[in-house]
Formats: sequence, structure tokens, C-alpha cells
Amino acid sequence: MQYSTILSVALALVSTAQAGYVRPRPITEPDCEPTTTTTPCEPTTTTSCCQDSDVTFFSGEFALGVKELCDDDDVIYLVFELPDGQLEHNGVTVDCGCHTTTTTPCEPTTTPCAEPEPITDDCGNNDKKKRWYKPKPVPTPTPYGLSDLCHPYCSIDDSDCTDFFTLCDSILKDGKYRIGEIVANHQFQFDSPVQPDALYNKGWSIEYKDDYYLLALNGCTNFWECPVDDCGLWKLYDASIDSKCKEIEIVIIFKDDSCD
Repeated sequence: MQYSTILSVALALVSTAQAGYVRPRPITEPDCEPTTTTTPCEPTTTTSCCQDSDVTFFSGEFALGVKELCDDDDVIYLVFELPDGQLEHNGVTVDCGCHTTTTTPCEPTTTPCAEPEPITDDCGNNDKKKRWYKPKPVPTPTPYGLSDLCHPYCSIDDSDCTDFFTLCDSILKDGKYRIGEIVANHQFQFDSPVQPDALYNKGWSIEYKDDYYLLALNGCTNFWECPVDDCGLWKLYDASIDSKCKEIEIVIIFKDDSCD
């Protein structure tokens, strides 16, 4: 058999093998590709804003909603808290409205590092002095409020049927002052005291992304909803624990006392 014939047969076999090969799908991949969501309402400005991300202090209360990444219609499901602190949604949608702010956007500024304070200790020997530096304490940021938001935001009125939460120093708390955490099975819930084997009980923040203010954990805004039963009841997680889980974002729905 000529060399060219052998080469042709070998290439044909390689092409056949490649045609039959299917790359395994990661278990964390959503059921459909996330798509770019439509803007709920037009921003009032495109100027850069200091309150776009990494908000770890917020002076007001807010509810939580679920937005599925595979949903093209931007449907938001209202999140409820069970008496034991677990979070869930049962398919009840909320029209959170869209409010704009008249606050003038601010340009991000760089704060210079504080000069360290020198501390000396001669330890009784003036010829061999030890010297080190003690950094000055970092000032506590001023909590943001509704008036500080630079983009259109979702809000809901103060209703007895809505559970509200707070954020202070990257710690979430519910109305009973229980702390929001990701427990050992990756479920998102509130406990007091916190569970000793919890994966996270701080590191929460508010980030502006995908035209919404979103809840983030260590800067990540991707969460999961997993079904409890076949009746439309879902609980929230930071990871997929079942093939039926769906990737979501958790929308911050700010409390607006002025709503009718």
C-alpha cells in the first residue's frame, strides 16, 4: 500500500472518531444559555457612579427577588422567609416598579493610604532600637441609602406580606436579627446562632449588574434555585445540588415607604 493511501485512511479514521465525540457537559451548566436581559427602564445618565458595586453598608431595608438567568422576560419572583429562617419562592411574581434617582452621579475617587504611625522600643538598649509600624484604623464607610443610588432601581412598599432584610458590614440580617449564611448543604438561610459548619456567614454585598441591583456573595452574583417538590416551591442555594436546579440572580427590591 502506498504511503499516500495509508495517510488518507488514517485521516479518515481520525475524522470519524472526532465526529462521534461529544464533550461532556459540566454539571453546573444551566439548562439554557444565559441571555442578555432587557433594561427594565432607561437610566437617567451614563456617567460613572460610585455606588455601582461593592456596597456592604445600606441604611434601609430591602426585600429579595429571584430572576432566572434563562428567562428572557425578566420575571421576578418574590422571596419569602419561613419561620425557621429558610428562604423560598413559590412562583408569586412581583411588579417591583422602576424608580429613578435625581442624585448627581459622582466620579470615583482614589483615597490615599494613611501614613503608618512609627512605634519604637529600645528594650533597654539605646544602641539597638526596634522599630515597626502600626497602621491607622480604616474608617467605617457611611451606609448608602436610596438617595445615593445612581441607577434605576426596583422597590416595593411596606407590606405585612413581605420579608425585609438589612446589610451592615457585609453581614445580612432578617427581621429577627438572625444572620444570613450559606450552610453546609449550600442552602441560603438565616440562623441565630450561626451554624458552626456554615460555609459563609458574611461577605455579602450589593452589586449593580445586568440592569439590576443584585445580592452578591464575595462578589459573585450567581446563585441557584432548586425544587422542593413538583408544586412550584423552590429554595435558594449558592451551588447546584440537583439536575433540576436553575441558575438565578437575587434581585434587591428596596423598601419604599412612599409607595401607595
